[in-house]
Amino acid sequence: MMTTSDLDFLQQALQYHQSGQFHQAIKLYHKALSEKNSPLVNNNLASAQLAVADNQGAYITLTSALVEFPESAELLMTFSLLQSSIGEMKKAIELAKSAIDKAPGKVEFIYNLANFYYQSDQLSAAEQGYKQTLMLNAQCVEAHFNLGTLYYTQGLVSQAISSFKETVSLEPKFLQAFINLGQIYSEQGKYDNAIKSYQSVLTMEPNNFSVMKALGMVFHISNELEIAQQYYQKALKISPEDEESIILMANCLREKNDISGADKFYQKALKINPSNKIAKENLNKFSKGKIAAWHFDMLADEARNNAFNKALKKHVKKGDLVLDIGTGSGLLAMMAKRAGADQVVACEMVPDLAQVASQVVADNKMSDVITICNKKSTNLKIGDELPRKSDVLVAEILDAGLLGEGVLPTFRHALANLLNNNAVIIPKSATVEACLLQCNRLKRVNPVQNIAGFDLSAFNAFRVKEDYIATCLNETSHQVLSDTFFVQYFDFSQLPPHASVENPNTANLTVSVTQDGELQGIAFWFQLHVDNDITLSSGPQNEMVHWGQAVYFFENPRLVRKGEEVHLKALQSEVFLGFQLFDV
Repeated sequence: MMTTSDLDFLQQALQYHQSGQFHQAIKLYHKALSEKNSPLVNNNLASAQLAVADNQGAYITLTSALVEFPESAELLMTFSLLQSSIGEMKKAIELAKSAIDKAPGKVEFIYNLANFYYQSDQLSAAEQGYKQTLMLNAQCVEAHFNLGTLYYTQGLVSQAISSFKETVSLEPKFLQAFINLGQIYSEQGKYDNAIKSYQSVLTMEPNNFSVMKALGMVFHISNELEIAQQYYQKALKISPEDEESIILMANCLREKNDISGADKFYQKALKINPSNKIAKENLNKFSKGKIAAWHFDMLADEARNNAFNKALKKHVKKGDLVLDIGTGSGLLAMMAKRAGADQVVACEMVPDLAQVASQVVADNKMSDVITICNKKSTNLKIGDELPRKSDVLVAEILDAGLLGEGVLPTFRHALANLLNNNAVIIPKSATVEACLLQCNRLKRVNPVQNIAGFDLSAFNAFRVKEDYIATCLNETSHQVLSDTFFVQYFDFSQLPPHASVENPNTANLTVSVTQDGELQGIAFWFQLHVDNDITLSSGPQNEMVHWGQAVYFFENPRLVRKGEEVHLKALQSEVFLGFQLFDV
């Protein structure tokens, strides 16, 4: 057997270490240390031990080495990495600072400290650390990427894009940077850019499931349904039981009017998750008529009609191009024409409604000015359906809970793609208000329990438990357990950050109870600011009657007493408002 010196042991250990054969490297580091103790070998040994998750061994190595070599910056930094790996972030930061004090210009140390700050949610310090890293080494790809991620979490989207672009310019195979760019561009409504970013990933990793699904979603929202379906099929071939992909495929088929195909995929989603909200809602819709009855209630809402008419008269000028999204009957489009618009483009995605709207416009001899497009607004193109970007946007795509018809994603796309920078948006904004509620009659079926002495709980299979219900509080017995309180303000020209149902925007609320009772849920409604001067409310006993109020029921009601403070978390996604109770 060949004998080796301690130097030979170290060189062979380093070769094993660099090739990822950590256990072999550890054995040789121990042999090298038996010949001669040094901070370098100890540090390499601890690094290899961390690589195989031997935290205890790394701790023993580092603590004993630091007794003998207390001035070693490398040992201190590796010790900080150990502390970070076990969640001791305060100790990790202290050790990293000590290492930097001993080796001030070490780029790797500054970068590691920035990571520790980031993991500790000390974002300002993390940002400063990444910038300092890049001042010393502008080629540090990881610092550019982490800085982009940090900017994105803070809502600094343009800075995030710049950082991710720099990342891929330095490392063209950095897949996650391309994926992040695709996500940001999608959220901005810049779908061509999103597609390019995602397709860059597929050139390097052709079977990337998440990117297949993301590309399907981009083509879907662009109304390129055939292409979207192809990507969903590819995603489902990779992961046949992925619930989200199944729902996306079902939605795509539904929008292609392939109701039978959509039904099959919704049914498949329910087999995987019997409480899937989207599948339940759509299967219920398939059993109903083509045009919902609320369209007639809305047309009969004089306060709503008068408010929009007044705002359009005030803000539409001669020469304006007006975009009407979700035109329905065509009423708002005709109001815009009467107010002086030179051209109105009105989109309506429901074919039967679009056909009737065209007839209504023709009956009123306005077809020369108003064009009805049977498309989603996200599929309108400048230079095609729209001759140029619009001067005015009017849209009434609101439900009882404000967001359920997709006003946020629709306006987000329009702002990015279809409107002039100084375009007038009608309505301008909305304020959501609420109160604590006890409503025994509605609570009996939210969820369904015992009715007339019978257990009807199995009927909850048809209930979407995460959703709110629309009701008219004036027409049902209830108790209000608090004063009206503010929930959230939405400026439709400056929208809140994009948020999913899984990762919603949140706000903490504290509400005082004004009456003893059982807190069963939250009733909420909105003040609709049609412009700066015109405001209507959908609240109880207010002007706009056709929406009613939204009621969100808690799964676990609780008794409350007058004077008690209730702590709530408001949850806001792109299409949903909900609430959670929590204890301080």
